[in-house]
Amino acid sequence: MANDDHIAQLMKGVAAWSVWRDENPNIRPDLSGANLNGANLSGAKLSEANLSGAHINGAHLNGANLNGAYLLGAALVETDLRDADLTGCHIYGTSAWSLKLERTKQQNLVITRENNPIGDIFCNLSKFLAQMFKFI
Repeated sequence: MANDDHIAQLMKGVAAWSVWRDENPNIRPDLSGANLNGANLSGAKLSEANLSGAHINGAHLNGANLNGAYLLGAALVETDLRDADLTGCHIYGTSAWSLKLERTKQQNLVITRENNPIGDIFCNLSKFLAQMFKFI
């Protein structure tokens, strides 16, 4: 469940949220299960935030930094992620369709459950095979 103080900070607006994040670099925001449907979070600093199970449908996250964020089981339908940074996001079980993804950074997405050695082996094997096929 989301931390009420973190939700209150976010609801003050992106500018206030950014200041709060800069002042509290060691806090990993817990926005899990939050209802962020339709929210304007353009440019928000959401790196390493826990957005697991959050409802982010129709939200504006263009230009947002979601680097390393946890989106496990989150709902992102018709969400604007243009120019956002999703590098290293944990996206297992995320419901996502009709997204706006132009110029979105999507490197090193984590598509397995937490602590899933079989999934990690599969991902590493997939990367290995992809590299091998480049040489054939």
